[in-house]
Amino acid sequence: NYLFHRQGSDYFSGEIGEVLIYNRALSDSECKTVEDYLFKKWIGAELPSDVIRWPEQPASYDPHIAETDPSLSPQPPVMAGLDFRLDAEEVLLSSADPNKVYQWVDRTATARTFWQPDQTMQPAYVRNATYLGRPVVRFDGSNDRFNDRISIHAGGSGGNEITVFAAVNPTRTSWN
Repeated sequence: NYLFHRQGSDYFSGEIGEVLIYNRALSDSECKTVEDYLFKKWIGAELPSDVIRWPEQPASYDPHIAETDPSLSPQPPVMAGLDFRLDAEEVLLSSADPNKVYQWVDRTATARTFWQPDQTMQPAYVRNATYLGRPVVRFDGSNDRFNDRISIHAGGSGGNEITVFAAVNPTRTSWN
């Protein structure tokens, strides 16, 4: 099993800044708070007022996110139930090629490690990729992947509820 790869020859093509997976269903309010955090961190602004969210929010909604030093990687505003977090600002680069990602470490307490020893399958590390100068991990869509699988312990009444957020810029809208 591989991270960012499906069975067969389907590989993700695009850039990933951050992935957050919660082991429970977040409330609408919590979802809005996390959406605002990701938008501000990766775009550098508040969500535009004309953005329609699901479920639609009242026009009076006013997100409050603490200002942070842009050189620091802020913590997600909702930590309860955060079971998996990857952030492009915290990767280990290949010693053979400092533009390739060798390891990507989960930033939660479980600190799962995703790795790729084969340099031909390592995704690229792109510095200053965003308007704010944040890095991303770029997958080429041909063979980039990490060796491991994600095991999320879903919560909720039926033991099958999770919430997933990602700061992603796909370069292909479907997997082959």
